[in-house]
Amino acid sequence: MFFGRFVAQSLAFAAIAGVFGEIPIVSEWAFWFMVGAYLLWLALTHSHTARLIKWWLMLTLLLIISCIS
Repeated sequence: MFFGRFVAQSLAFAAIAGVFGEIPIVSEWAFWFMVGAYLLWLALTHSHTARLIKWWLMLTLLLIISCIS
């Protein structure tokens, strides 16, 4: 559980660094790195409220992605 939170925070830091500096892949996909970090962090929380938010967030993201495609 601790390792997952470390990975989520590392992804978020990489996304922020990619916005201000030129990192080949991260700079182009910084927003999605941050979304991935947020979803990973949310998936690692164990409260019931976070689980409910997680499912609504997943549904919203799937709808947005399907509308864009």
